[in-house]
Amino acid sequence: MFCVRASDGIRLGDVAGTSRSARRNGTEAPRVGLRQARWGTSTAFLLTGFVFATWAARIPALKANLGLTDAQLAVALVGLNAGAVVGLQLGSVVVTRLGSRRTLLVALPAFAGALLPIGLATSLAMLTVAVAVSAGINSVVDIAINDQGVGVEHGYERSLLTGMHAMHSLGGVIGGAVAAVACARRTRPRLPLLDRGGRCRRRRLAEQPAAAAT
Repeated sequence: MFCVRASDGIRLGDVAGTSRSARRNGTEAPRVGLRQARWGTSTAFLLTGFVFATWAARIPALKANLGLTDAQLAVALVGLNAGAVVGLQLGSVVVTRLGSRRTLLVALPAFAGALLPIGLATSLAMLTVAVAVSAGINSVVDIAINDQGVGVEHGYERSLLTGMHAMHSLGGVIGGAVAAVACARRTRPRLPLLDRGGRCRRRRLAEQPAAAAT
């Protein structure tokens, strides 16, 4: 992925000056590197929306498999928001020190990898911690990709962030559609640990009639 950094590593004034010079010479095409940076940043926005939607669309399945009540699910979602708040504070420090490019090279794959603990969760506590970690990494990614977007905007000297945020929404639509297809096909995880929550749920349902009879 080609990225620019608004915080360090690139002089945005030089990029803007190059764009103005190109217009004076009658050439509107931006530098190739800047165009690549725009596509790379837009792709990062798309991927964040996709990753989040693939598990968010399965929240009802997670709730059913773990046998959670509405109140217990709310606890997990509180953990998600708490992780997001912590991630925003952490992200501002990390991006300032490392730059958005290096941050994205680590945080974006980590965000995708954070889907695994959510799928492996077999209890409310595990699910709460997993979604909190995922949300925290997501916040770090958000800060980095928006920093990238600001750098690209400076190079083009026009507003582009709204279009990049639209790519995030598009990724959410695609991710939600993938999750819906998986659900419609009754796709089940093959690893025993991933299926443990479903077995626990079925055992509880089987025990309920016996408990009611006594």
